[in-house]
Amino acid sequence: MMRLRRGGEGADVGSATMSSTPETGPNRMAHAHRRFFIVLCLASAIGFVLLNRLGNYLLEPSTKVEIHKNAYKTEYLRPYLEAEEWILYSLDPYPWRRNEGEDLFNKPPPLPGSEEAQKTKSNTEPPGEPKRKVPPDQEFHNFPILGKLVMQENEKLRYVIQALDTAGQNWMGAVAGCFSPRHGIRVMREGTIHDLVICYQCSSAVLYVNGKHVGGIYFATTLELDPSPDVLDGILRKAGIKRTPVH
Repeated sequence: MMRLRRGGEGADVGSATMSSTPETGPNRMAHAHRRFFIVLCLASAIGFVLLNRLGNYLLEPSTKVEIHKNAYKTEYLRPYLEAEEWILYSLDPYPWRRNEGEDLFNKPPPLPGSEEAQKTKSNTEPPGEPKRKVPPDQEFHNFPILGKLVMQENEKLRYVIQALDTAGQNWMGAVAGCFSPRHGIRVMREGTIHDLVICYQCSSAVLYVNGKHVGGIYFATTLELDPSPDVLDGILRKAGIKRTPVH
């Protein structure tokens, strides 16, 4: 066993001897774990930085890919905001007549080959052309008119148009496979007829100028910006105009 001396050369030799002592098994494992932990932290930090930069790149407006585009311009709605008189329509979203006596769920169909099936087959007339509920002059862009109200432009009507435009500008890309409008608006501006057919149920509206289709508004958006039919329904209800319930 080496004896250590204070000061001078002995102290240096003792220090050198202690530092050159080989690591034991537990110490070696502790150092290995420490090195692994440091490498893991560095790799995680580098990965976080790379993912953050990649995310910023993907969200950069210049790199976005537009899958859908709303088919209208805000200027199409300006005549409604500037008009002094509006016509508000309550519409029936179902323009075709239905056979009220035909209820497919009233009773089960007869068994194939049975006498009742043969009788039903022989008494069945070939289907004819579907019939519309009302003549064209009682429709608003192919939808029956349940009632209408002529009114002066006011803040409530402005709010309706602005809400549609805001939702359209923040459209999230969803498109419903239906169009069952219950509201219509017509304004006259500088000799031009501007019509708007709105389906709140399907989150879409159609714009017409002098009877010609010029665009559509898709307005499926967030709950905070989602337009509501309550304003127009309230006006129609107060005026005693019939409305079609939403099923």
